[in-house]
Amino acid sequence: MKRNIILMGGKTHVISLPLKWIKKYNVKKGEELELKEEENKIIVSTEKVHIRPPIKINLEGANASVAIKNITNAYQLGYPELELIFSNTTTNDKTQKAVTSLNLIQETCDQLIGFEITDEKETFCRIKDVAGNSINEFKNILRKIFLMINTYGTETLKNIDNPKKLKELHKKHTDIRKYCNYCQRYLNIKGFENKTAQYNEILVRLLDVSRTYRFISKNQLLNKNKYSKETLKVLKTTIKLQEDFYKLFYKFSLAKASDITRKRIDIFKVINELSKKENSENLILIHRLPFILNTILSLMNTTIAINFKE
Repeated sequence: MKRNIILMGGKTHVISLPLKWIKKYNVKKGEELELKEEENKIIVSTEKVHIRPPIKINLEGANASVAIKNITNAYQLGYPELELIFSNTTTNDKTQKAVTSLNLIQETCDQLIGFEITDEKETFCRIKDVAGNSINEFKNILRKIFLMINTYGTETLKNIDNPKKLKELHKKHTDIRKYCNYCQRYLNIKGFENKTAQYNEILVRLLDVSRTYRFISKNQLLNKNKYSKETLKVLKTTIKLQEDFYKLFYKFSLAKASDITRKRIDIFKVINELSKKENSENLILIHRLPFILNTILSLMNTTIAINFKE
């Protein structure tokens, strides 16, 4: 897109702004815009954010999983209001039982910070965002996600032979998912420090780590495996590496990054040796750990990009 320079009053050089951009962000006469000089560029920005219009979603015929994904995706994308049309009941594919659609929608909203049902009928409801979004809130919740995942790991290891505690830990994953959804919604509405894509990738990867701990705890509840000391030791070492990455994310240094990559390789060596001699019970857990280790590497790559100085 190109614009011609207009000379006003013999001294002032003016260019016009794209009408589409003006309308999108509802920029009015007399408002201030931010100008940032970068070498041969001038970046024009506004603190306003693009407000999406309400969206109508027809969930008739959708099973429970698809209905939840529709609502969650609309939330993450930043829609301020949803109008849902649905059947009285839908099917839970896991249990093959019918569930009341309105109850399912309410349970889904309970996992989405700020989303509330404001109007409901038998086969219709309206959902609105009643919460604000601030940069400090985003930063605080992102750190909270890191800390919750660290706790999830240590508590899983600590209670590996305690079915009651493991069952209680499921809520930890549910809360992590809720906070990740909120942060992704924030990024889609406002963005973050010109690194929106990178922060979104961080959130996706952190949720993957949480899912892995959830799988480990659910499998243990089902099978009640007796893990060897060596297997639990490598789990502990993997959790420690995850905690080291958290420290690196908030205080980045090339030396710490190099140390994490070296430790990661050492853990893989131990896993490879254990895979040769451990029984099937231990292998179920051992073969889950590379996923966490590879996710840490992906998180590292994204963190390096976040710390590039422009």
